[in-house]
Amino acid sequence: MTKILEFTDVTYSYNQSDNPILDNINYTFATGVFYTVVGSSGSGKTTFLSLAGGLDAPKGGDIFYKGLSLKKIGLNRYRNQYVSIVFQSYNLLTYMTALQNVTTAMEITHVNQKDKKQFALDMLAKVGIDEKNGSPKSTNIEWRPATTRFHRPSIVLRNRFNRSRRTNRKPR
Repeated sequence: MTKILEFTDVTYSYNQSDNPILDNINYTFATGVFYTVVGSSGSGKTTFLSLAGGLDAPKGGDIFYKGLSLKKIGLNRYRNQYVSIVFQSYNLLTYMTALQNVTTAMEITHVNQKDKKQFALDMLAKVGIDEKNGSPKSTNIEWRPATTRFHRPSIVLRNRFNRSRRTNRKPR
């Protein structure tokens, strides 16, 4: 097993609360494996993903990426180079085309790609969006994963992977 991400005694609470949202979490994630975090509403799933994505730092314990502490790597560098996060709400810039949304994100995260436009077109084509021949201002959900692929991250985190699959559905 090759470790990619490791939580060691991770604790997190909001506003110095006495009640931690996450308390002494220890878990090791291996390369090439898909994981699902499940729990009831308010149980800390999104907080856990925020920590795994480097959006916030734990109040206690440490998180390691390939053996290096995120404290040493730096949260900005970690987010820009190693991880992509797809949120419940995608926050697309609706006045832009799909291509413009992807290339803007590439600029913000300083993606090192010689021909960013062509690279973005290739990524969009892989998810079925032909920006050159139509699909301007497409907000089709199928192109959204392209935004996670443009810098070839080692880790992709997604909050609410498939809302339609609820485990507590009642039979009809």
